[in-house]
Amino acid sequence: MTMNVPGVPKATARYLLRRPNLWFFPTLVMIAVSVVVSLSYIGGIINPTGNLHHLPIAIVDEDQAVHVDGRKVHLGPQIVRGITTASDSRQRVEWQTQSLREAEAEMDKDAVYGALIIPADFSSGVLSLTGPVAPHGMAPRQPSVHLLANPRSGSVATSSVQAVGERTTHTVSSRIAATLAAHVEPAHHTSRRAIPTAEKILLADPVTLHTSEHRPLGNHSGFGLSAFYVSLVLTLGAYLGAGVVSSSVDFALGYQSAERGRRWSSNLPAPITRTQTLVAKTVMSVVLSPVTATVILLTCEFTLHMDTPHFGLYGSIPYAPRSPSG
Repeated sequence: MTMNVPGVPKATARYLLRRPNLWFFPTLVMIAVSVVVSLSYIGGIINPTGNLHHLPIAIVDEDQAVHVDGRKVHLGPQIVRGITTASDSRQRVEWQTQSLREAEAEMDKDAVYGALIIPADFSSGVLSLTGPVAPHGMAPRQPSVHLLANPRSGSVATSSVQAVGERTTHTVSSRIAATLAAHVEPAHHTSRRAIPTAEKILLADPVTLHTSEHRPLGNHSGFGLSAFYVSLVLTLGAYLGAGVVSSSVDFALGYQSAERGRRWSSNLPAPITRTQTLVAKTVMSVVLSPVTATVILLTCEFTLHMDTPHFGLYGSIPYAPRSPSG
């Protein structure tokens, strides 16, 4: 349908596109939105390490003391004290001394992003590397610390925890190596036995890091990001739904035309106030919002088989159930 007004020339696309006023406002809005979105989303993840402050990580000391020749060797508390009191000018990590049960409970609430655990046999493992001065009958074994990562904290947080765990373990290993060197080398010199090359390599970096996940995520959880994307789709659905409801009501009242390709149609305007129009749009949005959200969740649950152990809570963060032994 084409409307012709006598004395007024017919408008064309070229005529519209040559008008500067038509370009000014959309261009300004798109530039402003693009800058804000870039700063908000990309700025927060472009340099996770450089922008890291107060990363909450639990430190758990389960080390058991070892008695050798009437002396008590207990390295766990010394390591914890050294880690928690180490100077950090930018305060990148916030160490929290907790028990293993407390750390797991905090990770379940996403209050801490990981836990560095000093196992019960750490002191005995270090003593087993002292060679001639090691307790009689103690077989040598490499001491280790365990890093329990929390996959529900997100991939960026998990990577940051892994990096902190590796850096901390390297620092602990260097200090243990210096201590071992002060005891092992004189003992080998007294026994007139050269230190083997393999043993030198082990003594140079004695402590290893073992990493595992706290309550591993399921296979249909999108590496823990399914809840985020469901929220994103719900937001997008609400945005699109609001636009459809607004356009449909305005078209039914005759205040907006409908375009379907080359076809154009419009109704006669209805006598209604803007307040009543707003009420109609609000009621339709309230009624249709649960319908849209339910359809999205049902599609994710039954079509895509997304892990949703708490479906009634609208997509709690998914996880794989623990085994009876874990």
